[in-house]
Amino acid sequence: NQGGGIYFSRSNALIENVIIRNNIAYQGGGLSFSNGSGQVFKNVLIENNSVTANGGAAFFSSSYNGIDAEPLFINTTITNNTSNGSAGGLYFVNGGFATLINSILWGNSPTQAEVNSWPAASELSLQYSVVEDGVGGMIIDENSTVNWLTGNISSDPRFINPDLSFYSLADLSPAIGAGLDTTIVPTTDIDGN
Repeated sequence: NQGGGIYFSRSNALIENVIIRNNIAYQGGGLSFSNGSGQVFKNVLIENNSVTANGGAAFFSSSYNGIDAEPLFINTTITNNTSNGSAGGLYFVNGGFATLINSILWGNSPTQAEVNSWPAASELSLQYSVVEDGVGGMIIDENSTVNWLTGNISSDPRFINPDLSFYSLADLSPAIGAGLDTTIVPTTDIDGN
């Protein structure tokens, strides 16, 4: 029912140079995080996943003995994920947390993200990332937080050919050169460019 691609619970992992695509679940079509999961994702594409409920790309929930689920996404593209319920992109509930750095959240339906506080406040932090419609592309309840940090933009990233799942950036993409210093993030994308 959760995590059509990968389900994480009470775990840590480094996920690098991976494509998570075409998965179906009730919640968390691509990924689901709960009970103190702290993964790091680098150079990952999460696309074309779907759910009947919440979080087409990913579902974030709960804590275990006070340890929150706090995955970190670096150089990650989250696109073309869908939900029949809430948030085709990222869905947070009951203390779910995540950080996106130098990443793209674009083309997910019906929204890019939904951040809820039921029953505990959730939080999403974004830095040097591209988010369709910015904070306006998200649903954020009054007790949860979206940290819109330095370097975020809401301009079309100009994928070369998203209809054929080719998400490299076109030459005139506003995202080129807009990311963090390469001493912090990988020097190449998932294709090695």
